[in-house]
Formats: sequence, structure tokens, C-alpha cells
Amino acid sequence: LPEAYFKDVYFVGSVTFTNFNNDSSWNVVTVYDYPDRLGNGGSELISVAQLGNGVNWGITFPGGVGDVTTQSPIVDGEPMLIVVKVQQDGKVIKMWLNPDLSQAESTPTIEQTSPHSPFSVGGIFFRGGFWGSNPNASTIDYEDFSLYLNESPFNNHAPVTPTPAIGTQKVELTTDLSWNAPIYGTTSGYDVYISNQEPNENLPNLGFTKVASATTATTLSNAQLTAAYGSLANDTTYFWRVDSYEPNLPNPPMLRTGNYWNFTTKPATVLIESGPISTVVAEGGDAYFTVNDLNGMSYEWYYTSVDGSVTDLLLTESAKYVNANTSTLTVADATMADEGYYYCKVSNTLPSSLTSPSARLWIERMIAYWPFENSSFESVIAGSPAMITVGTPGFTTGIAGNGMEIKDSTDLIYTEPTESSYFDICDYSMTVACWVKTNNTQTWVPFVARNGEGQGWQLRQSGFKSGRICLTTRGTGNDDGTYSNRAVFDNQWHYLVGTFSGSEKRIYIDGVLSVRYSEDDGSVALEADTATAPINPTTAPVGIAGRVFGDLENLTIEAHNNLHGIYDEVVIYNYALSADQIAQNYANVTGLDVCLGQQYDLNGDCVVDLADFGILAGEWLEDAKVKPALN
Repeated sequence: LPEAYFKDVYFVGSVTFTNFNNDSSWNVVTVYDYPDRLGNGGSELISVAQLGNGVNWGITFPGGVGDVTTQSPIVDGEPMLIVVKVQQDGKVIKMWLNPDLSQAESTPTIEQTSPHSPFSVGGIFFRGGFWGSNPNASTIDYEDFSLYLNESPFNNHAPVTPTPAIGTQKVELTTDLSWNAPIYGTTSGYDVYISNQEPNENLPNLGFTKVASATTATTLSNAQLTAAYGSLANDTTYFWRVDSYEPNLPNPPMLRTGNYWNFTTKPATVLIESGPISTVVAEGGDAYFTVNDLNGMSYEWYYTSVDGSVTDLLLTESAKYVNANTSTLTVADATMADEGYYYCKVSNTLPSSLTSPSARLWIERMIAYWPFENSSFESVIAGSPAMITVGTPGFTTGIAGNGMEIKDSTDLIYTEPTESSYFDICDYSMTVACWVKTNNTQTWVPFVARNGEGQGWQLRQSGFKSGRICLTTRGTGNDDGTYSNRAVFDNQWHYLVGTFSGSEKRIYIDGVLSVRYSEDDGSVALEADTATAPINPTTAPVGIAGRVFGDLENLTIEAHNNLHGIYDEVVIYNYALSADQIAQNYANVTGLDVCLGQQYDLNGDCVVDLADFGILAGEWLEDAKVKPALN
């Protein structure tokens, strides 16, 4: 929903399980509070469908009542129509299973007082899961879900589905009004009312203007609205209602009073909706910064250098700064000298102006590197944060020279907390890599992490599969990602790499991309997980062998869940390395070749040459088809 909604809400839809079994769990539809559950502070109000790995339909109330299970079993392949009502009056939640929506509201399957008050409904989301370590073999189809705001889906003879939708913000003054016919019954015409005053339930027309009478259309154009009511005003909430006439021959039509809907028009002042976004580009590439706004008419872009020697420099049109007077600035042929902060001042003739947040420009490069030589825990990249040790980490032989040894589960090192913003660019793209030798058996423990719990990221052991690793990126979708196709906790040296491009993330082990193959035909089924920048921001420093949470004033060192072993060549880049670059890094350290695969390499030596041609020629025109026998 576009904003917190404190009135009655119904949601209606069908759920079908195929290949249902107890390896699936928490396949549910969840109602969350505003603003939302997905990284913006919302929390779960209720969840409906399969509770845990149960076999009956039910509803759960986190933080209070807990699970309430019905006697209705989940039947494989059989759709279940679910209706849930979040009723503001009395904090009541009602659920119906397979109700007849053409009839009046019946006795619900479950009626329960919720521990949450007041309700602030943000919307619904759909999810699936698995039980224990077994994969979820079930398919869950969520179909035809609809939200009803302050109106009932039962025996609904009122017009539905308004446009603008209920609660829509920043609506254009030129908007049309439209709706759909009632779900049940027939309609011969509509009366349309609008007002900028809150409706009075007892006197439904008080303060409202009728802008259409007995119209058969389901759209009222902006021209018709303006002629009957006048022009809409900026930054104003309007309430509107559509009454319908239902034929009742031989008597006059019955007038069905509609539900109240509302929308708010856009302000006249400048409003910056998003942008600009920090970006990383290769040296010599072009960087783009865009501000998305309402009501802007003029744009001024400013620059501040990283060291503060240049502050708030107004950028003018040039070969370097292209389109400097528009909503999108191009920094052409970017170099290290262009790194810094860029922001935009947006104005109009009201007059009104607003300044955007700053976005940072980075040039692609290694931003931290810990070789652990000369008995030093420090990164050797100039400008990278200093290190702090916890416990007694030491030094021993690494994969290349010396390495860092973590013997105790309380040992770790982390970056200076006052400089943690140095790694903020990793929220948009990054590579984290390390050489590790360990036989650790703990789960979900990190090799390298920046917070990683609700915020930030971690390259760590995956608790979903013993011995495997994953790249956790909070708030991107697919947060924990797909675990690697190989185990690495065998007390041998392994080169572990996680990359995040801003749209995808990948895992590499020993210079080779970790892929998943189809169980049906052996083809490549998955090379990367979809993950959308930015990662949820954090003020935490980067930890190696363990996690550190919070900031300088509220720092929590997780000194009980650290990953013991030997670490070497730990590196963070501010962009996603390519497969070729990662393979080259591995080859440089080990002195071994890395084969990235050749489509026509028939003998497996990673070279397409005459030997492969000989194999092909030797089987030329051989017919391997099995043909039907002749009678």
C-alpha cells in the first residue's frame, strides 16, 4: 500500500500446493505493517497458509497468540480460496476457507483477537521455504490475490478497483477517475461524487459534489471532472464515491451506495523522489548521476572532493560535465581526479528548490588488501582504514608468504569503526576474496563480513549445506544466495570469491565459477543469483574471521562465532571482478592453469585443436539412432 492504512482490509486469493510434502514449510501469505517488511522497518502482523511444516491450513500471530491451525488439510493439487479480514474495530483477524463470495459474510473458519494495536497495514507478500536441510520439492501457486480496502468482497454490489487506487499519493492534477463494475449483480448507471472533506458516514453527501449522474461509462475524464467540480488543487486529499443503479424491474432501479475512496494530488513544490545513486566506473569510462523529481524546472549540479579541498563547486556545461543543466549529469572520461561527491539542486518558478543527497563516484580498483606480511594485520592500500585486533590472532605460513592464523573462536580483526564509511560503495558493487585453510564445522560463520545481519554483507559458511559457502547481501533479494557447489572446509587451501555487480552475485572457488546443473539433463541451471542494489546500509566496520555490529558509540563484537583457520591475501574491490580476472588471480598465486571451459574441447585439455578435430572426424557421419525393427 502507498501509505499506512488504518481501516479494515481484506485480502482474497487462491493457494495451491503441488507435490506437497513435509519438506516444505512456511509457505505463507504474510500481512506486514507499514512501511514494509522488506528492509524498511515493517514487521509481520499475521501469516496464512502452511504453518511450519504442518499439513493443515492455519494462521499465525507472531509476538502473541502464535499458531492457530484449522482442521482443514492441505490437499495436493486442490486450490484453496482464502479470505482474511484485518478488522480495525477490536483488533480482530478473521479467516475463511473456500467461502461463497456471492453470499453475505458468513461465520469465519478462524476468528482471533490480534496482539497488534493499532493495525497499520502496509501490504502483503508471498514466500516459500523448506524444513530442515531437505529442499522444498513443492510448487506453491498463489493466484488472483486482491486487496479490498474498507470494503467487503462478500456479496459486493458496489463498484470496485478505483483509479487512482485508494491512498495513491502525488497524483497528477490532470487525472481521470475510473472504476470497475460491481462483482455481483448488473448495473444500469453510476452517480459520481467528490469532495476535499472527510466523508460523514451518516450524511454521505454532506460536502460532496455530484460530478456525474446516471452515467453508463466507468471513466470520468479530467475535462468532465473540471467542468462539474473545478480544477484539482495541489497537495490536497480528495475523497470520492461511485453509487450504482441496479435494475429492479418492474420497479425503479435500486441505488447501491458505493465505498469511499481517496487520493492525494502532487505538491506544487519541488519534490526529489530518488537519486542520485553512487556509482563505480572503470577509469576512462563515463559516470551518470540522475535525480528523479516532481515539479523541477531547472537543475544545478555540484561537486565536493573526497579530501574536502574542493567544496560545493558548481559544475558548468563542458566536455567533462555533459548535460550539467538537466536531471542527468554525465561525468565524461572519469579518472581518479573526478572521485568525490555529486549532488543536484532542483528548482522551479513557484519559487521552490530542494537539494538532493550526495552520491559518490568511485573508480574501479582494489580498495583494501591484507597480505599479512611483515607481521602486520594492516591493509596495504593507501587510505584504507587501520585494523584493530581482538584476542590473539597470529602469523604463520600462508599460501603466499605469511598468513594470519585464527586459533581461538574469540579471535578476529576489524577495521577502525570511525572509518567504516570507506566501504559504503560496496553497497552498490563489490568483490570480496580470500585464501583460507580451515576445517571449521560451525555454521553461518563469516570469513569476511560487514555486519551481515539485517544490514551489510558477508562471505561465509552456508548453514543450508555442510561445508559450502555463500555471499550474503542483506536487502537485495536472495539475501543468502545459492550455496556453492563444492565444500571447502577440508583443511586445504582454497581461493574463495564472492562478487556483487549491483544486479547479480556469484561465488567462485579456486578460480572457477560455482554453478548448479540441471538434474534432468545436466545442463547449467544457475550461474548467478539475482540481487538488486543497494545492500542495506550499515555503520559497522569490516571484520575478518568474525562479525562486528554497530558503530563507534555502540559497538558489539561477536567474539563467540568466529571462523578459525589460516587466512591470506584477503582483498576487497569496489566492483565485481570478471571470471577471467578471478581465474588469473588464482593462477598467479598457485602457478597452475585454470580452465574456464571450451565449447568444442572434446578431449578435455581446455584447448580446441587438431586433436579435437580428429575425434570429430573419427565419428563423422556415424548414425547412432535406434530405428524401429522391420516386420
